[in-house]
Amino acid sequence: MSNNKYYFNHIPMKYNIFLSTGSRHKNIFALNRKQLNRLVEAFKNGKTQISISGTYYYLGRTQKLFIFTFNSDRNLDETKELFEQHSMFSKDSLGHYVDPRKLSIFGKEITSEILSNAGFDITKIYTASIDSFVNPRKIYSLKELKSDKFDFSILIKMCRELNNNYSNSNYLSVFLLLKAICDHIPQIYNMHSFSQVSDYYQNSRSNKISLRNLLSLAEIDSNALISSYDKFIGNDLISMSQDLEALLEKIIVRNTSKDS
Repeated sequence: MSNNKYYFNHIPMKYNIFLSTGSRHKNIFALNRKQLNRLVEAFKNGKTQISISGTYYYLGRTQKLFIFTFNSDRNLDETKELFEQHSMFSKDSLGHYVDPRKLSIFGKEITSEILSNAGFDITKIYTASIDSFVNPRKIYSLKELKSDKFDFSILIKMCRELNNNYSNSNYLSVFLLLKAICDHIPQIYNMHSFSQVSDYYQNSRSNKISLRNLLSLAEIDSNALISSYDKFIGNDLISMSQDLEALLEKIIVRNTSKDS
């Protein structure tokens, strides 16, 4: 049998990858066809790491996977240099990465096509549209929550409207919905303010996450909201998306545990 079992003949020679655990993000750049086959096979078989050209990449806890074409003969270092020249890199606790929207500038997103051709069980990994501010799987998980303490329907509706406005580049609406979500979430924790929620996770030893990007929005006085809009568009929206997804994951876990 041919090693090219995923039928990539019509796809350009190189591929760029974005991986995310929700709060941490990384890329694998300039993969050739054989390396992409190995990566997909590793996911399919549930492997937690893979070695590509002598570098080990950790695959465990991956919640998002995006695969992009990259019609270029650049090698790994040349690809990184290209992204640096165009100021494409963002930063998180693991280091620097290029987010999916920026990767889409250099190639077509083909994740679903590749995984389907590979016979991949799509439920094994959380894939999402580049146009999603909140991973649709997170919204689905919220919908599945059964709680006598809190009705999640309003939060679910706001997240759906958030994605709809984000996909249509209605960034002012995204900004206002994020503020509304920040005002709404403290009720889930029986708290009075988003700063209390942020402090709860910032001071936790086992559940620590940073919500500083959302907190900066939550603390804006309603009377100054519109005048503060320009400050929060661009890269800050990406940071807020990361904060919100991390917080939603905590809400899901908190309300599916036996003690919830």
